[in-house]
Amino acid sequence: MKSLIPLCPKNSTRVMIVHCLSSRWPQTAKSIHNTAKRDRNISYGAVYKALGEMARDGIISKDGKNYKLSTSWLQNVMDFSMRTKVMYETMCGGNTAGETDGFIRRCPL
Repeated sequence: MKSLIPLCPKNSTRVMIVHCLSSRWPQTAKSIHNTAKRDRNISYGAVYKALGEMARDGIISKDGKNYKLSTSWLQNVMDFSMRTKVMYETMCGGNTAGETDGFIRRCPL
């Protein structure tokens, strides 16, 4: 599966958590860790620390011991993606494959 967060390393703990919570939610830290350790060697402490950082950043929400993706964060990701897609289609004549007429496009975000 391609990373939903392509600017992060594919094996990033945060990316792994987003993938875990995008397929099944809510999940406990233990459940997320059990899923993660199937793919790579990662400590429970590393998962727990990343969950805390992500909750502080508004990427996930915590209810008791359960975690899930924040719907407001998902909406922000979707809004950003749609805005960017529209700008590419508008400024690049629908050519979103990265090919342009040789000019650098500058679009306000």
